[in-house]
Amino acid sequence: MSIHRFISGLIIIVALVAGIQSCLPPDFNSNDLTKINYLLTSPATQAIYDLQDQQKADSLLLLTKDKDANTRYWAAMAFASIRDEKAVDALISLLKDPIEDVRIAAAYALGQIGNVSAQDSLVKAFQPTDTTGQLNKFILEAIGKVGTPDYLKLVSTVSTYYPKDTTLIEGQALCIYRYALRNITTTEGTKRMLHLVQNPTYHREARLIASNYLFRSNDIRLDTMKIDSSLANIFISEPDPILKMYLAIALGKTKSNIAKATLFQAYSSSNDYRVKANIIRSFANFNYAEVRDTVFQALKNKSSHIANVAVEYLINNGVADEANNYRRMATDTMYSPVVQIGLLTASNKYLPPYFADYLGRTNLELQQQIEKQQNIYLKAAAIKGMGYYERMYIYLGDLLKTTQDTVIRTAIVEALKNISESKRFDALFGIGAARANINLGNYLLNAIKTNDVGAIALAAEALRSPARNFPNILKDSLAILETALNKLSLPREIEAYNELAKTIAFFKGDNQFTPNKLPFNQPIDWKLLNQVTETTKAIIQTEKGNITLQFFPNKAPGSVANFIKLARNGFYNGKNFHRVVTNFVLQGGCPRGDGYGSLDYSIRSELPPMSYNKAGLVGMASAGNHTEGTQFFITHAPALHLDGNYTIFAQVVDGMKVIHQIQIGDVIKSITIENLITI
Repeated sequence: MSIHRFISGLIIIVALVAGIQSCLPPDFNSNDLTKINYLLTSPATQAIYDLQDQQKADSLLLLTKDKDANTRYWAAMAFASIRDEKAVDALISLLKDPIEDVRIAAAYALGQIGNVSAQDSLVKAFQPTDTTGQLNKFILEAIGKVGTPDYLKLVSTVSTYYPKDTTLIEGQALCIYRYALRNITTTEGTKRMLHLVQNPTYHREARLIASNYLFRSNDIRLDTMKIDSSLANIFISEPDPILKMYLAIALGKTKSNIAKATLFQAYSSSNDYRVKANIIRSFANFNYAEVRDTVFQALKNKSSHIANVAVEYLINNGVADEANNYRRMATDTMYSPVVQIGLLTASNKYLPPYFADYLGRTNLELQQQIEKQQNIYLKAAAIKGMGYYERMYIYLGDLLKTTQDTVIRTAIVEALKNISESKRFDALFGIGAARANINLGNYLLNAIKTNDVGAIALAAEALRSPARNFPNILKDSLAILETALNKLSLPREIEAYNELAKTIAFFKGDNQFTPNKLPFNQPIDWKLLNQVTETTKAIIQTEKGNITLQFFPNKAPGSVANFIKLARNGFYNGKNFHRVVTNFVLQGGCPRGDGYGSLDYSIRSELPPMSYNKAGLVGMASAGNHTEGTQFFITHAPALHLDGNYTIFAQVVDGMKVIHQIQIGDVIKSITIENLITI
């Protein structure tokens, strides 16, 4: 059988595990209950989930030894969200559970915890008799999250199976990809992923994982592997626009003339904005002069996504010789305001400091954009653009004193933070550098004194800039930082709290900072959850049209109940989509409008084995696990790197066209909840 062929390839891995004593499973007897209820409908299962929500690890550890398989399953799965290392031994024991789904839950939770001590037990748990391949898939993915580099090389070279072994191949691909997300890659792993991508007979899910690997891995050297022709051929022939958009980035990484010609041709012929946008991003791998004309043309594209990505290319990859040209181009009213501001930003970034006159004109035009734009997010973009010219710190610092808008204040401090990280700061100010450093530091302290959560979070991070040495420059500022810290309210301001606490530790020379973890503070409303059925929907009304969501109450009950309650109370009415990243996500629900807003409570991350493997999945934004509150995002495209870290609580069932039209600043008019049953 094909599974046996796969097992034979893994024998060499198992052989590495020498001298490991077998872990005895819990004491099961013939009267054990074997049925697992995957619906969170019974009070008993809800009680176990409440222990997860409250992160009561000790109580859950006792339940991993329960006679009821349902109890063991939910207890094991709880640790995938809690991620407590004290559960490793108990979960290793459950790898020998008589119920396969309990073993799957244990393998998944061990991967989520990420402790390397689990790797040998995971390898031993690989089952030759697993005819479905589901258990082995979870084991392989878990190895990718916990394993050492030696295991990656061995897993990557296993090839004794056929494309029809879909689940096992998917597990192998996930293993290699999860390693890459930990910045561990090998030539063997890259070759294996290339093989999967280049062979259309493999299942789409495996090819999606492989294409994401080639797209997202930064340290793979595709330019040295001589695969440009074969990768170009598969890119040309690939009919799936999602795979094609990832392959565009991968093809660009080969940096070859074949790749360049293929990408140019595809840009001209493609009608899919997602593919065209990623082709523009792939141009970063080629000489600026060779791609500039195509990028300039894209600036006026009717698709705002394509135009915005084109100006992002210039901000990230512009050249000094054309910096003043960017400023002149920005006066063209044929460009959207986003592009105009982006061009001025690129001009500011790449103009040499000795072109003081041109820099003065650029920043004057950015000031004019701030004054004339009605959209607060366009004003904020212009302010951020000033952060690429160090001498603007005085203007920005003075503006900070007068502004009352949270989005603007956050943008100002983000610009000051960017200036604080400048490597040319001291050289630009020359003999006045010492005084400029002190002034900049004091402006950042003023941001701390505002007691504004967004300003504090960004200013605290800026004060840790290694380029500025602020602990020595601002020796008497520790009291200011500690006073601001004591004024912050938890759990509402946890992100700013942790950033500021980290900066205080940095100023004290303490490198052992541990972030504050929020205690349990918001129970799940099970009564409300019991009203949710498969027909329950959320209708998000926007100026561009409606978006309809269907919930996952059995996967993320706390997040579902929280969202429904907020929506029914009208919380989301009038809130902006404050973040839009082409081919990634749009994000909204922030009460401040800048991404730093929350309410006086938090909810827990809920991380069962679900994947961001398609567009239209709805997740909870967070400042780290278990800090979620009101902000949510919707994926433009698969985002596999988010798996296991961000709660998925719903999916779009209607309105994807609207999602692709949403731009930053667009307003949520209202969210209505339909088809809640009456109890």
